[in-house]
Amino acid sequence: AEREPLWQLAYDDLTMAMALRNSSPLAPRTVAFDLVSLGDCDDGQAEAERLQRLIEPGDAPSAGIHTALGLAYLCQGDYASALTHLDTAIEIRNSSDRELARAIALYGLGRLEDSLDAINALIEAHPTLSGYRYYLRALIQYDLGNPDLAEQDQWEGGGNTWGRGGVAGVGGGAGVEVEGGKGEGAGGVAGRLGELLLARDRACVDEHGDVQARWHQEQGEEQQDDPLCPRQL
Repeated sequence: AEREPLWQLAYDDLTMAMALRNSSPLAPRTVAFDLVSLGDCDDGQAEAERLQRLIEPGDAPSAGIHTALGLAYLCQGDYASALTHLDTAIEIRNSSDRELARAIALYGLGRLEDSLDAINALIEAHPTLSGYRYYLRALIQYDLGNPDLAEQDQWEGGGNTWGRGGVAGVGGGAGVEVEGGKGEGAGGVAGRLGELLLARDRACVDEHGDVQARWHQEQGEEQQDDPLCPRQL
């Protein structure tokens, strides 16, 4: 939720820039991405579809427009349509963001093993690139009945996530904000992740809290956040 004002500012600046006109033919695509980032899934889809209709017969398909459509459908919870567009985008031009969004779509469809294979490949290629990929893998492992592996990925994700981007990043694959119920489909994924992470933090505090409290009392200090436990997103 804390990112929403920044996305709104970005969208306001973008619409002003579009009104003043610019020379970049790719600028209109950013509108679709920003709308989805703001949780306005339907308008984001409509804008992406409008751009799709502008492609002339015989012109090369656009990976960016198919990505925007995929993220809009992901935001709506239409995982099958999201996967179709993301597969097309990846076939045109691959990227780690598109692969992550595809893994989320596979998870939403209940294709856990396929989603796990996809996220494993991303993590193996760049283990420390973005910690929120580990949160998705944790959820997959949890659903596959591997709670120990899920817990390991939760801790690994906490150590590789910067800017409080964990659950928000997982929810949308490329910046879809899902906290507070925005984006029904993506919110379902991130909501479950949030529950798992909260349970982990509570268990950690239960395990270490008494030790930390006694240490601070002996030092005559007010107890701060428990350094042994990762912070909530």
